[in-house]
Amino acid sequence: MGGPNLEIFRFGFYMFFPIYAMVKFGDPEWYESYVQPYKEILWPPYESTYQPPRTQTGIKEELARMKAERIAKKTGRPIESISQDEIDSEGGVNLNLNRPKPALTSSIPSSSPSSTGTNHQYSSENNNNASTTKMTGTGTAWNWPNSQNGNVEGERLV
Repeated sequence: MGGPNLEIFRFGFYMFFPIYAMVKFGDPEWYESYVQPYKEILWPPYESTYQPPRTQTGIKEELARMKAERIAKKTGRPIESISQDEIDSEGGVNLNLNRPKPALTSSIPSSSPSSTGTNHQYSSENNNNASTTKMTGTGTAWNWPNSQNGNVEGERLV
């Protein structure tokens, strides 16, 4: 076993080695001369990488562009010939901010078969848009989006 001199040396080494490493490798000149060249070789410039939209309107525009590409791929037409109505009828989020949002209707019968927390589906008789109201065990109701062809169950929402 070493003596007190060895313990003092170990203490000094354990304390000052991390400080030396921070001084040596944290120097901006060292970073510019050794790290920056490899960074430019390994990764593309930031401006050429994909930058996702950060605002709500940017997200909606990107979603509309993706839907237009999907419709163009299905129909074989160019993207420029696809109208906003075709994009809206594709389903999913309503991209036109000027249109009024459809009101949720609650058409749940007063006598429910069971309220044990399982999901129940009820058809809406008083709504002529062929929407379906879904009742969860918590007692809240919401409507599926209305479809053009009346096929609510098989409709793709996004």
